[in-house]
Amino acid sequence: MLSKEKSMENFEIIRDYYRQFDLKKEDRYEAPNGVSADDSYVLAGRSHRCLGPGRERGLFTNRNATEADRLSAKFPSYEGDSVEGSAKKAFFDGDIVRWKSNGRIPFGDMLLDFYHCGYITKDQMIESAILQEKGNEDFWDNMTTKRYVDEETGQHMVRFVPGESSFKEEVEYTNQRSVA
Repeated sequence: MLSKEKSMENFEIIRDYYRQFDLKKEDRYEAPNGVSADDSYVLAGRSHRCLGPGRERGLFTNRNATEADRLSAKFPSYEGDSVEGSAKKAFFDGDIVRWKSNGRIPFGDMLLDFYHCGYITKDQMIESAILQEKGNEDFWDNMTTKRYVDEETGQHMVRFVPGESSFKEEVEYTNQRSVA
């Protein structure tokens, strides 16, 4: 549980949090940017961990920080498959980061990658994450459930029914400054 002081900052790195679950007792590894899969990155109340192919570079969503990284791979992936490529698909709405495609705020793991790659500041990351979490709460507050019996299977089911404001587009991209 976060202390009041730490929760007010809305960003905390809990060093070696996952070491307690490491049965192999491997040495701590830190990527060149200081990110470690052993640490828990708590952003706006959600915990994130650097795992998978991005672990070597200290990334949360991707193995490629830049397009040059992507092209240098033995088997390059599709164009834009990098944090840099994703940053080009985002824009600043004041200090809030949003996707150009739908005006929504990226999830925390993407914000962490933007921050660690130097595209956004710590304050922009935190403000965006807090607003994104508020949007999640608003979405679920406007959601209702409807019980029904599936005609094909006869199983009792629950359907989530969004309210009228659940999919409201927050901001439209009109050539604002890109993140990258």
